[in-house]
Amino acid sequence: NVRVVTHEIAHALGFSIDTLMVHTSLVAMPGLRGKNSALVEASPRTLEKTRAHFNCSTAPGMELEDEGGSGTALSHWERRNAKDELMSGIAGAGYYTALTMAVMEDLGFYKAVWGMEEPMSWGRMSGCKLLTDKCVENGTTDYPDMFCTTDSNTLRCTSDRRALGTCTIGTYTFPLPTEYQYFTDPTAGARTGNLMDYCPYIAEYNNTGCTNGNINVMPGSRVSSSSRCVKGDSLHIATFPIGDVCAEISCDNDTVQLRYFGDDTWYECPEGSTITPVTTFSSGRIVCPPRADVCIDSGDEHSDSSDGHSDSSDGHSDSSDGHSDSSDGHSDSSDEHSDSGDEHSDSGNKHNDWINMIMWEISKRIEDMSIKIRAMSIKI
Repeated sequence: NVRVVTHEIAHALGFSIDTLMVHTSLVAMPGLRGKNSALVEASPRTLEKTRAHFNCSTAPGMELEDEGGSGTALSHWERRNAKDELMSGIAGAGYYTALTMAVMEDLGFYKAVWGMEEPMSWGRMSGCKLLTDKCVENGTTDYPDMFCTTDSNTLRCTSDRRALGTCTIGTYTFPLPTEYQYFTDPTAGARTGNLMDYCPYIAEYNNTGCTNGNINVMPGSRVSSSSRCVKGDSLHIATFPIGDVCAEISCDNDTVQLRYFGDDTWYECPEGSTITPVTTFSSGRIVCPPRADVCIDSGDEHSDSSDGHSDSSDGHSDSSDGHSDSSDGHSDSSDEHSDSGDEHSDSGNKHNDWINMIMWEISKRIEDMSIKIRAMSIKI
């Protein structure tokens, strides 16, 4: 898993609380969202990129994780605010965003190659209230693409659009702390162990990855190496409600095309428009996604459950979020859309560039350490 390796290497290169305290500007924020205190990274480049991502000119910085054990807390981004980011405390999509590139540059040892960053839909252009207010207030949320407030009989897209899932909402036998009470029922909230401040969200259901899921539990979905989740608007098969579905995606130049289960035709799908299926579905429409949400290829398997760097204090690492992804382009490479693999190749080059840069830095540090060790040996 390239992105998990990159995550761990980023820690080795300085993304840890010990290094951040020495080389960057950390600011304590007492009372943030009702918490006793939160710590934010407020170094210049990080502050700039945080405000740009969230569209919040008054953001004090990028919040650090306050949940989990000693290996997680304060050495990752707050997952509630950056669930799909590379340096979130539980592995997922692991996007290489400007947020992590900025803090690495702010350390003073590295220079980011701007233009290589990947977009992340989670929190993008959300405004300041996401950072300062509760994720859900009295059972409603201003961010339905991020958080959920009810369970459903139908499957819904995960935030990275790589799987179908269900809402993590549940109830406890005791009231949650006041700062984590989002419903009129004080015992309601997301299950523990997912570093989300008890904010409920869509987590992958068993065997529902768009690239490798079991179609028997994903009615209406087309599973392939280039499939992503798209929203359904009142989709039905006969009288059975479907919810969201996985569809095969082609990212050719600036256009998105898709083909859905039961129809081998490719349809252009500009953001915000809809496609009314002519086969398989008896009613409803498919909502065309933003290109940035479906045209980033992780290039490797990823999982929210066994990444090796989650350190939840209760041992629950949200195992239902795990799913794999491949990057070999469309399974039907003989048609006119086979050149969409170029998009995946570009993403693969980003992996290589990141890894090459990181490995060079590691080699440099090892060389510096070797010189120091030799010097110490000579002195002795």
